[in-house]
Amino acid sequence: MRLAPLALALIGALLPGLAAAHCGATSLLDRLPDERRAALEAEAAATPYGAGLVWEAVRGEDRAVILGTLHVPDPRHEALLARVADEIASAERVLVEISREDEALMIEEIAADPSIMYLSDGPALPDLLPADLWEDVQVVLRARQIPVFMGAKFRPWALMTALAIPTCAMEGVMSGGLGLDHRVMAAAAEAGVPVASIESRRTLVDLFDEAGIEAEIALLRTALVDPVIQEEMYVATVEEYFAGNTALVLRVGEAALDFVPDLGGPEAEAANALFEELMLDRRNIAWSARLDAETDGADALFVAVGAAHLPGEAGLLALMEADGWTVRPLD
Repeated sequence: MRLAPLALALIGALLPGLAAAHCGATSLLDRLPDERRAALEAEAAATPYGAGLVWEAVRGEDRAVILGTLHVPDPRHEALLARVADEIASAERVLVEISREDEALMIEEIAADPSIMYLSDGPALPDLLPADLWEDVQVVLRARQIPVFMGAKFRPWALMTALAIPTCAMEGVMSGGLGLDHRVMAAAAEAGVPVASIESRRTLVDLFDEAGIEAEIALLRTALVDPVIQEEMYVATVEEYFAGNTALVLRVGEAALDFVPDLGGPEAEAANALFEELMLDRRNIAWSARLDAETDGADALFVAVGAAHLPGEAGLLALMEADGWTVRPLD
């Protein structure tokens, strides 16, 4: 859920040599000490809008249905899509993180300008990273069956994104399986409902450009977990997502940092805060404003965005409530 749909669309093309297997690990939450797990679950339980995947927001004559999505393929999406099919069909417009058209355009732009995701000019990763960090990166690349020479060419944020998908989950991505976002877009197309991106297709790229290379490197470090831990994190994320525990999903990502080598408590907290600011909080603020603009031309919206964007005081639902919407669960 922490990945942009665009990143998933690109991974198969960028890393064609990856093998795949079934994700059969246990949940990362089961690995945690009881005290640590209880603290995370208590924090999640106290989070505003921390549970639920389908929400209704009403303000005057305007109505929006918000669906928290999981960007990777899973057969359980079918049942969830069936629950919201009528809402999609009755909407005047569907908003997603990135539409199919914008996704295709972004892939074309990357092909024309590889520097968007690659270090095509200037120093490569071995020159940018401290020697010990580059050694750790190589270990993770080899464990994921990613050629080191290829990994060395990625921008740090792009490599972080690639490493966020465990090998066991790549089969569905590379075989063309659809995450919930793409299933929503297909349902909208079948119903004749127009689909638009809720943000510019370059938003993530621009955010990382603005953050700078040191921020990218700090975030790359957070992705250097053992593949077994990464698979357990993925399993925990998917399990808690389908249980509707969106706030706990965010805490799973936080718990995974416990297993990153040489990443101390304060450093881990800072990296997690930076990730949430760039990937979630700043985008949520922009999306809330976009919804205001959209309701000028459409009274009925269907919004499908990553479920990690929904919970918390800085989450999309709380921002909408602060902007005058009445928000309630439809689960």
